[in-house]
Amino acid sequence: MLDPLVGVADVKDATEALRSNAHYLFRTPGEDRLYFGDVANVTAQIQEIANGLAEEVVDEELRKKLREVFKPVSGKVYHDILFALPSLDDLKTVEDHVRLIILEQPANKLPEAFTNWWMDNERQNRVLVLTADSNAISTLRQLARNFHAANAVQISVRKVHGEASTQYREVIDYLTTTAGQFTSALREAFKTIVFPARGQLRTIADFQMEFTNNDYQGEAQIIAALSRRSKYYDEKKFDTEFDSLRQDAEEILFDAKEVPDAELKRKAAAKSEWHWLPPGGLEALVRTAVERKFWQRKGNIVCKEPPEESTGVLVAVEHREGTRYLLSVTPVNGDTIHVSEVGEPEPGKSGTVSGGRWETVGPSITIRCSGGQARDNIGIMNLRYAGTVEDDVYTALSERFQDIFAVLGQLPDSFEDEWVDAVLGRREEVKYFASRIDTVRTPMEQRYGRDVVDDEGLNWEEAVRVLSDRNIEEYMRAPW
Repeated sequence: MLDPLVGVADVKDATEALRSNAHYLFRTPGEDRLYFGDVANVTAQIQEIANGLAEEVVDEELRKKLREVFKPVSGKVYHDILFALPSLDDLKTVEDHVRLIILEQPANKLPEAFTNWWMDNERQNRVLVLTADSNAISTLRQLARNFHAANAVQISVRKVHGEASTQYREVIDYLTTTAGQFTSALREAFKTIVFPARGQLRTIADFQMEFTNNDYQGEAQIIAALSRRSKYYDEKKFDTEFDSLRQDAEEILFDAKEVPDAELKRKAAAKSEWHWLPPGGLEALVRTAVERKFWQRKGNIVCKEPPEESTGVLVAVEHREGTRYLLSVTPVNGDTIHVSEVGEPEPGKSGTVSGGRWETVGPSITIRCSGGQARDNIGIMNLRYAGTVEDDVYTALSERFQDIFAVLGQLPDSFEDEWVDAVLGRREEVKYFASRIDTVRTPMEQRYGRDVVDDEGLNWEEAVRVLSDRNIEEYMRAPW
């Protein structure tokens, strides 16, 4: 200090270092004068305690700070934090959400034990890693020591000297300064994110930690970085890039046309190429794809093919003049309407509806709607007009067929000799055929009869007694 080449700043730094380590050397408030006192210097106390702290205490102080900075406030990406400082014990993954794992090692030198653990993990897509710069970690750990020791001294000074004492004000100033240094050192140390992608761990190097008024929202900035890499899809991106996300899901999560819900969740946790979504995002993706008819749901099974829809036709009479009808015809799930007044319409031969209207004078028409793509079900509509000759013919034929059933029952595929002989010779016996057939035919052969039970005089709408399961079983077991 007596060297003529020593600068004033060097002298000041030397005296400050001396004061910090001397238990009874103080500086006059507001001045640069030093003096000896009869009470121990709090800075020296802090340094003495800090140097004697066990590594486990330093680890816990560092974890506490990391929890504070990277606390999962929204839980949109990760829900909790795991530490491997420096041990890899007790690292576990869960299927429902991502866990943030913090390592003291740099991203380019991940511990082999950790890499092997991830490779063997069946939930590779549930791991997010924050790594440290090895050059900055030693400074960070020393500041963690100082910060922990300063808090301990603050409690001691408050009890002994009170909050109005010079020593207490000095320890508060030290805590404030050390807290800022601790946060800055944390920023310099933990600045690389490692996330899973396509079977490997990828890095976002030099992850920028931005502070506003000494407030750092680590979770929000991690989410922003992952969103820029398209690993995370937030609500807005979910809507604007839904088709791309759906196609990725079909390629990554579906190994078959139909997959159970539980299997989709398992694949989302296992496949490292799959994206991260907000809580409930996978369920929202499935629900939206089903609502927009890209996929279909069958109970707890999700099918990645659109549902099959039957075609149909909506027909209304717009105008009628005598036997001339003007119809309004609208296709349902189709684009072409074929019409025939004789038989079933055939594409290419029958007429097609143009402009949504069809005029006809025929007693009946058949309308067929077909879509622009192959469908298993095609809607066909047979129409006849009330009050026409065809309507009268249909009614008369229905009555005659009913009379035939009443006399002969359902006509058999072949006629017995007795039937032929009776029709040709013994015409009177024909009237008894119906009762004879009813007694020899099984109930299944009498399915076209009017009644299957003797319900004459019974008002079914007011019935208060019904068959029980036992009644039905007894009836069905009875021989024919």
